[in-house]
Parts: sequence; C-alpha cells; structure tokens
Amino acid sequence: MTDRCQINRSVFVREMSQEQGSGPDPNVVAVILAAGRSLRMGPKNKLVEKLGAKSVLHHVVTALQESQISSVIVVLGHESERIQNDLAREDVTYVMNPDYEQGIGTSISAGIRSVDKSAKGAVIMLGDMPLISAKTIDKLVHDFNRNPRAEIVVPTYEDQPGNPVLWSNRFFPQLSSLRGDRGGKLLIKENSDAVWFCPVESKSVHIDVDTLHDLARVRATDGFRS
Repeated sequence: MTDRCQINRSVFVREMSQEQGSGPDPNVVAVILAAGRSLRMGPKNKLVEKLGAKSVLHHVVTALQESQISSVIVVLGHESERIQNDLAREDVTYVMNPDYEQGIGTSISAGIRSVDKSAKGAVIMLGDMPLISAKTIDKLVHDFNRNPRAEIVVPTYEDQPGNPVLWSNRFFPQLSSLRGDRGGKLLIKENSDAVWFCPVESKSVHIDVDTLHDLARVRATDGFRS
C-alpha cells in the first residue's frame, strides 16, 4: 500500500505541473550529447555544419527551447569552444566531459550528473538529429506526465523505436554510471516493464546526421533546400 501511494503522489505532481499551462515544465530537462568527434564525417564536425541559417546542433537546441522542456544542458568535449561559439546567444548550460573519447556512455553520465535533483525526468537528446520538432518533444513529455508506467518514454514511428528517449529520475543512478561506448539500449532492454512506447507523427525520430550523405539528404528536405 505504501509503494502504491508513493507512485500516485509522484504522478499527481507530474500531472499538476503539466496542467498549469503551456509554458516550461519544471519536471523535465534535456541533455544534449554534443561531445563526439564525428569520425564518420572525416575532418568535418557534423554538429556545426549548416542547415539553412543554423547549424545541425543549433536546430536541436531550438526545438528543445520551443518545447515544454524547462532547461537545456549541452555536454561538450570535441571542439568545445567552437560549439559554444555556435550557440553563443542561446540560454543553455554547458557541461564538459573530459572522457568523451571513451564513448557516448561517458557523455550521458556527465550530463545526467549535472541535472538538478528536483527534476523528475530528462530527455537524452542526440546533437545530430536536427529534424526533431518541439511537437515531438512535447508528446514525450505529455506521455511521461500522464502515465504512471511511463518511466522510459521511447518515441516510435511506424512501430519502430527511435530517439530521443525521456528517462524518469528513477534511472538517473544507472545512467550516471554508464561508461565507455555503452548507451541506454541495454537499460531499456533490462527494464521493459518501465518502457512506454510513444507513437509520433514524424520519421525525424529515425533521422540523424552521421555521414556526408546523411547531411546532403537532410539538406534536400523541405525547409533546408537552397
């Protein structure tokens, strides 16, 4: 009975925050992984490559800022000064990951360890997914706030899972312990009872920019054609 009451109180708090308006939701923050070396791009840093007037990473930041996310953390590593210059006018918090060359797990860990303890959840956002919209982010936040089982919210398009993933603070200790090139996939597999699949209307949850071919393909989409 005690556990049940605790769960219901947590859900009640999340729902109250969501119903208070369309502004930022103080329950949920975002962690953008922007520390990698873009090895498949050759000498280029994919995150600062331009798509229209903004960089790949800048489009990601804009989508999050236009959503109900309350704050945005950017995890830095490779070419950190260049990325900070690219986002110079944006209201974001920077966190350095000195171990970024060891893999994505170290960036997730660095980002989650910097999240305010009052946060109920965090969206782990790849910095190379510029087509993600605020609408998609808000759908994740909505499902997280409305469903007591939604502790790992995974977007799906045409029944296929994608990114970003919204994690309940229940999993912050495990995420903070990630090392090397291990991301969150194993945690999702090991905690299937906590996974909530969230259907979205855009295939953007499957589109990232890893190669020059990917970059050209995104540049050819509506809104980015030159």
